[in-house]
Amino acid sequence: MPEFSRRGLWRWLLKRRGGNGQHGATLVELVMTIVIISVAIAGVVGAFSLIAGRSADPLNQTRAVALAQLYIDEILARRFAEASPNGGGAVTSAE
Repeated sequence: MPEFSRRGLWRWLLKRRGGNGQHGATLVELVMTIVIISVAIAGVVGAFSLIAGRSADPLNQTRAVALAQLYIDEILARRFAEASPNGGGAVTSAE
């Protein structure tokens, strides 16, 4: 079992192999390291894009509420008369 205290992962990967004077990591170790790092990066990027996509939702909702309030204020600002000739009564078709 390798020690991961001060030397760290890279030192462990690059430490002396065997007694024949060869240094470095095997191809399998390097490929596994690349795969693990790739999966970690993909997870971080996926989470970041999800957060970035949802961060615009409150802004859009705030704008929609403000626009709706403007429409309601405009409608309520108009005068309304119950005694007007257009109010009440039967609706006839204009054919």
